[in-house]
Amino acid sequence: MQKLGLLCLLCVLSSCNNSYQSMELASDQTIKSDAEEKFPLKFNVANVDLGEAETHFEHSFSFRNDSEDTIDNIKLLSSCGCAKITMTPESVAPHQEGTVVLEIDQTGKGFGQQLYTGFVEYKVKDKYYLHHLNIKTNNGNGVSISPKQIDIDSYSDELPTRRISIVDTRRKPLKIQEITSSDSWLECKIIEEPIAYNNGWSYVLETVIKHSALEYGEHVGDITIKTNDESYSSFSIPVIFNKLSPIVVRSDKIILTKENEYFKGNCNVWHRDRIPIKISVIPDDRINTTIQTDHESHEYLVSFSFPASEFNANSLPQTVNLKIEPPCQMEIPVTLSLLQSY
Repeated sequence: MQKLGLLCLLCVLSSCNNSYQSMELASDQTIKSDAEEKFPLKFNVANVDLGEAETHFEHSFSFRNDSEDTIDNIKLLSSCGCAKITMTPESVAPHQEGTVVLEIDQTGKGFGQQLYTGFVEYKVKDKYYLHHLNIKTNNGNGVSISPKQIDIDSYSDELPTRRISIVDTRRKPLKIQEITSSDSWLECKIIEEPIAYNNGWSYVLETVIKHSALEYGEHVGDITIKTNDESYSSFSIPVIFNKLSPIVVRSDKIILTKENEYFKGNCNVWHRDRIPIKISVIPDDRINTTIQTDHESHEYLVSFSFPASEFNANSLPQTVNLKIEPPCQMEIPVTLSLLQSY
């Protein structure tokens, strides 16, 4: 059986010219998806035009096995490294339904039309079948900014940064006149002046999150970029920063049960970097506490015991504080809830 090299497929594809995955489709006996032949796998839609699309996106193609044969040993190929193809299920029983997903990364593609193709090839009763699943995008012409929103989760002491790219495909690029931010914890600056890029020009900016004074939790702000261009006078980029605690408590509510003469409960605690920490419980000396340590994972089981001689269902504290020491110094409140069916 003669092999059909991937190079012959390249001529029908888009300007997307990254390297192909290392796989060869079958021979010149393969029946193409545009042939007048009933295919065992029937796709609802094989060609989509998404117009302007995000830099990163995925699209699903649904199918059904209309044959009486189980189809396996299916070969999957994408037109370039910027298109990743997956299939569920990998082996398709008669009349079973499934999906093929194309995950697209348009980073660096610039403007204009792009075509991304996924190939699905299989053999049924000595016949080879090849489906072409096409996604077309059109990323316009002029000026674009990426990303359109910045989302960051971080617990590190290091200052998180994210880059912003402004691409201008016109002969004379716009000029950035001013960059402002809504909050003092947000900082944005130009780190690369316009440089030639994909038949256009590109600015690169860097956003820095100065989070040392921020409380744990979600913080929302925005960056505004003003230019000298009337058509693209300003860009506004929302920024969502979630400052995470380096300490994880598996449950923020501890369920207490009464066992003999004690009210008991426990919770699991660990550092996100899986490093040793010291844990103590405050403020009541009447609370008996034991801490068990898994020295491999550095996960801690903190057990609480409240003597029934000192407490009753109404006098139990609603919260206890876990005091965490080196490398971080903090107190974490944990809610207590009594299971009433004791």
